[in-house]
Amino acid sequence: MKAIIFGALLGAFLLWPPALPLTAATVSALAGQPAVLVFVLGVLARPAIARRVRGGDAMSDPLAKAEAAAVEAADNTDLTRQIAAILAAQQLLNQQKAPACQHQAAPASQFDAKKWLVIGGVVVSVGLVGALFAVAIAIGACCATGCLLILRGMWRDFQKGK
Repeated sequence: MKAIIFGALLGAFLLWPPALPLTAATVSALAGQPAVLVFVLGVLARPAIARRVRGGDAMSDPLAKAEAAAVEAADNTDLTRQIAAILAAQQLLNQQKAPACQHQAAPASQFDAKKWLVIGGVVVSVGLVGALFAVAIAIGACCATGCLLILRGMWRDFQKGK
């Protein structure tokens, strides 16, 4: 199951490369927390510990004992590889430093009140035009409804022969 999840993660990185820096930043932020590392290592070590506890003295067959030892050794190898990969990734992320900025920053432009007053005026004007348009549509809808009700009444009277 771990291999399937790991393969799916690698496939996602191949399909969407921008996810790699985001994931690396998240992992580096979480890897710096000792509680998170202990939790991850506990989750990874849980199956091996559970097998050790279950398999204790219940096995009397030497073949079953050898099989359990082989499975445990394989799990321990996988666990060791995963722990080494986590630690290597953490060391790699800790070593990566942001390069120093080599160019001169452009001077910051000063606050231009006139520009913001024009933008505010345009927004308010567009809002008022939109509100007037909505009121015109509402009035037209009410008039159309009234006309339809009057015409329906007239049609009924015409059908009844009055």
